[in-house]
Amino acid sequence: GAWSPSVSSGGCLRIFQPSEPAGSVGVHSNVVIDVAPLPERLVLFFSDCRCPHAVLPVTAEAGDRYAAVLFYAGTEEPGDVS
Repeated sequence: GAWSPSVSSGGCLRIFQPSEPAGSVGVHSNVVIDVAPLPERLVLFFSDCRCPHAVLPVTAEAGDRYAAVLFYAGTEEPGDVS
């Protein structure tokens, strides 16, 4: 079915405050923000330990939704200039 945006339909992107130093795999705590899935919204973020995150459950009546994911693998850290 057609998707209609609503915070009550779930699917928010939840961003957490990292609780361990960058570079370590670990637990997260303290919700920083819930980002609602709205039409024409683009969210870009580092999906590693720098930005622990989760996608909240979607309710059945929310309709069809899709996500596009892009992974970039490089040898340099972001912001490194040679």
